[in-house]
Amino acid sequence: MRPTYGRISLDGVCPFAPSFDTVGWMARDVGVLARAGNVLLAGNADAGLPDSVTTILVARDAFQMVGPAVERSLASPVARLCDAVGQSREVTASDEGLERWAECFTTIQAFEIWRSLGDWVERAQPELGPGIRERIAHAATVSEGAAEQQRTVRVLVERRLSERVPPGTALCLPTAPSAAPLRNSPSDDIEVAFRARAISLLCIAGLGGLPQLTLPLGTLNGCPLGLSIVGARGTDTALLALAASLE
Repeated sequence: MRPTYGRISLDGVCPFAPSFDTVGWMARDVGVLARAGNVLLAGNADAGLPDSVTTILVARDAFQMVGPAVERSLASPVARLCDAVGQSREVTASDEGLERWAECFTTIQAFEIWRSLGDWVERAQPELGPGIRERIAHAATVSEGAAEQQRTVRVLVERRLSERVPPGTALCLPTAPSAAPLRNSPSDDIEVAFRARAISLLCIAGLGGLPQLTLPLGTLNGCPLGLSIVGARGTDTALLALAASLE
């Protein structure tokens, strides 16, 4: 569960990319996930917002991105989700293309990461693993001007998402482009074939500051495959209630 941005205090948390940082949680079943949410979200209610999801918005552009095998594997879970809610329709999440949104996300994130960690990286000279090493090196090169340009794009994305995913709805999409890559996969396979495509899906909730819940409802080659539901700002408990109804 990724909560609405700013919903849970970040006191005591080391900043990473502050305009995206959230405190999320994981559990082995929805019951534990919901009980943890009741504790973490207590005293910070979804004031004035619907307490349930009444319409599922299936993000057609997100499903087209992952390819036929993943789409087939998630077809039954998507149908189950839509049946549980009762109303559904297909939408396009990004008119500009999810890859464009991912560019916006990664530029701002890289700039903020270097602002948070750059002094430590230069001082401690940590031994970083493949992929992470290159991303940190790239972060050091992102200028304030480049970040500011993408912040302008982000404002448009936030506005688009607030219109496209209003309270009472949830955007349904694959969590990632495939099942998790094998541990010893070549770095290029992880960084390019998997991670770059994954960011195009994962950036949506981050850019909008929206709550997102992922459930391993599908399988691919015998491995779990995640289906995500993304809600409007502040509708965290409605997402948890929807997940509980599926279990």
